[in-house]
Amino acid sequence: MHYSLVTNAQGGKPASLHLCGSLTIRNARPLHAELLEHAHKLGALHLKISGVEEMDVAFMQILLSLQHYQLQRNQPFSLQLDLNPALNNLLQLAGIEKNFSTNLQ
Repeated sequence: MHYSLVTNAQGGKPASLHLCGSLTIRNARPLHAELLEHAHKLGALHLKISGVEEMDVAFMQILLSLQHYQLQRNQPFSLQLDLNPALNNLLQLAGIEKNFSTNLQ
């Protein structure tokens, strides 16, 4: 399974990245590198996550890493999650949603 990352960068506005597909350890290295590249180039980021087929803890670590990277650079970071109930439960069980509570939409 693969993931898809689509960028909608508009002048003066935070870049909107839409992420879907397989968000697992199998894709962790290229996904992390691609997200950091976009963050470095674009500054403020809005990450929309929907259409996710599968997700694991490796992906959650990537999100935390990206948030930390943005905070270190004083750049805005927000998440918009549109996940199925099973994946929402996974986030809750992992306790990760509290780490993003100020950035979730």
